[in-house]
Amino acid sequence: MAYSLLNRFRGTFMGVAIAESHDGILDFAARDSLIMMESAKSLIRCGGMDLRDWLPHQIATESGGISLATRLLALLPIILFYHEDEYWLEKQLKNAMNHLPAGQFKEADIMVIGWAIAHVLTKKRSAKTTINDLIKSIENAGITDDLIGKKLTKINGLLAECPSLATVGDRLNKNNHSESAAIYLALYCFLSTPEQFQISIQRAAQTHPEPNLTKLLTAALSGAYNSHAGITMTRQLMESNHLSPNRYNIQLITVADRLYATWLGLYSVDKHMEKNPCQRHMMMVTDPHQLVPPV
Repeated sequence: MAYSLLNRFRGTFMGVAIAESHDGILDFAARDSLIMMESAKSLIRCGGMDLRDWLPHQIATESGGISLATRLLALLPIILFYHEDEYWLEKQLKNAMNHLPAGQFKEADIMVIGWAIAHVLTKKRSAKTTINDLIKSIENAGITDDLIGKKLTKINGLLAECPSLATVGDRLNKNNHSESAAIYLALYCFLSTPEQFQISIQRAAQTHPEPNLTKLLTAALSGAYNSHAGITMTRQLMESNHLSPNRYNIQLITVADRLYATWLGLYSVDKHMEKNPCQRHMMMVTDPHQLVPPV
C-alpha cells in the first residue's frame, strides 16, 4: 500500500519507540531514542543540519549514559531530512559521524543503513530490490570496500535460502565487529518479513551479540516501510499487553510532524504548530505534481 511520506516519517519514530517498549522501557530518561529526538529538534530549529547547534545537544544527551552503539539513533533524523538526495545524505551523515565516536562502525556500514532507509522513504522500488539498490548506491559513491558488497550479497543469499535465525547470525557475525554486524542483521530481519513489523522486531531481539541495536535499526526500517498507519495495529496489540501509550510517544509524533513540515519548507514551524495545535493531524499530503493551482 502507498503511504504518505508524513506517515513514513512518523513510522520511523514510532517504530523505534515501540521497539523500546518491547522491553518495557517506559521511563523517559532511560530511552535511547531521546538522542534521536534531540537531533530532530536541532534540524527543526535550524532548518537543516547545523553542526554548531546539533553537536552540543548530542554531547549533552550522551552524558545521560546512552551506549555508544545506540548513538546511531542520532543519525536517523538526518537520514529522514536528506533522504531525497544521496549526495547530501552522504555529506551530512559523514559530517555528523566525524564528530561522534564511531566505535567499531565503519563509515560505509553507517551509509548502508542510511541509504536503506532513504530507499524505503522514496518508494523507488519494492523491498525485494533493496539489496541491489544499496549495491548501486555504494558503487555510485565510489566506496571501494569490497567487504560491504560481499556482506550485502550474503544477505541476498540468506533471504533466498531462508535458514534459521541462528544460522543467519553466525554467517553475518563472521569477520564482523558486533556493532557492525547489527546493521546487516537488521537489514536481514526487515527484508525477511518486510510487511510484518512485529515479527521483524521480535526476531531482531533474538539476535546476538547486539540485540538492542539490531532491534532498534530493524524497527526504524520497518517503521519507515510500513508507516505509522501500517503499524497502528501492532501498537494496539502491544498496548493491550500493558504497554500503554505515554506522553513521550505523543512527543515523538509531534517532533516527526515538525521535522516533516521543516523538510517541506514551512516557515516558522514552531509558531504555526503552537497557534494551530489541533491542525497537526489535519495536514494534506499528496505525491509531487498532484496539487494543481486554480485556473
